[in-house]
Amino acid sequence: MQRTIAAAYAAALSAHATCVKTGNAEWEATWSHRMDQLDRLLPSGSGLDFTPRLDRDASSVRHPRQQRLVFERCHYHHMTEDGMYDGWTEHTVTAAPSFGGLSVLVTGPDRNGVKEYIGESFEHVLGAPAPDWSP
Repeated sequence: MQRTIAAAYAAALSAHATCVKTGNAEWEATWSHRMDQLDRLLPSGSGLDFTPRLDRDASSVRHPRQQRLVFERCHYHHMTEDGMYDGWTEHTVTAAPSFGGLSVLVTGPDRNGVKEYIGESFEHVLGAPAPDWSP
């Protein structure tokens, strides 16, 4: 079974924290770069302006009951029925392991049902196969 993007984030976040703790600057930079690469795979476009990114400080993978990936900069640019831009909403997306795979929570205003759209977009990407980064 191939590892998902969510699992790749969790592994990179854990390895990065270990490198910070042990002072291994070379591998710390490598893991940081890998998380940056994963950020580029997150949903963007189709109303999601800016590329969301992992909030490394708010995310946690060390303690089983507190495991979560938190994504910031999830800004949605709304449009009218006539195709005119009609304002922004800002959201945070939190993904946590669950019995069914991932549980995704989207915070922020639910203007025009956008939270469901954002949640589904993240579920799709985070559940997709991760790139193979063999050391």
